[in-house]
Amino acid sequence: MGAYQIAAQLPHVAAAQVYRALERHVINGKARRIASRKAYVPSSCDGGLTTLCSICGKFEMFDCQEAITGLARLCDDQDFQPNEIFLEMTGVCHACQVI
Repeated sequence: MGAYQIAAQLPHVAAAQVYRALERHVINGKARRIASRKAYVPSSCDGGLTTLCSICGKFEMFDCQEAITGLARLCDDQDFQPNEIFLEMTGVCHACQVI
């Protein structure tokens, strides 16, 4: 869900308050921002891959720290300092493929 969707469901709560709360959850590792959707989901693992079904919205997180490490090494080789690395894939989940 996005911050505005959450705020719409909570009386007397502004989107700015929701953004601050979500950011605290991201910092504490309890939530993860889905950059491609401008949304947030509960976090189930540190650093990894998030897959998101473009039909039903189902998401899964996979720990693939070796991919993050490899990307960081590539950046080092190119003398590039990343702030964050997001690994997201959109596609169609198995249940939606069957429909």
